[in-house]
Amino acid sequence: MYTGRCGPFCYRFERRTCTSFTNARQVCASEGGDLLNVDACYFDFFQNIAEQGEGCDSDVWLGASSASPGVDYITVRGDSIPQDTILWDFREPNPNEGGGCVGMDGGDNHALEDARCRFNKQYFCQIFI
Repeated sequence: MYTGRCGPFCYRFERRTCTSFTNARQVCASEGGDLLNVDACYFDFFQNIAEQGEGCDSDVWLGASSASPGVDYITVRGDSIPQDTILWDFREPNPNEGGGCVGMDGGDNHALEDARCRFNKQYFCQIFI
């Protein structure tokens, strides 16, 4: 587990336990926070930490989802993620293959991807202090 501090939040990276999007949010909420907001100021830093994942898929859940996969992704703070932002991976979000929850691709580019919420991934908690 990585624990760090940045701004008014404490961040925790769970890299040994993979779980669904919903379960990851519940764990973060039990610690007084939520999944990492997609527009966090230290996004590049967290991309580097995600490379250190172990024990499961290197993809990571982030704090954004959509009621209609492929459209209108909303962060845990209520901000919209534009579909044309450069943060999305090539061909993402994909309404035909996406699943309504946002993760960070653990591959070389660490871009945003939409994925099925039931998939098990590592996750970042952003804990309010």
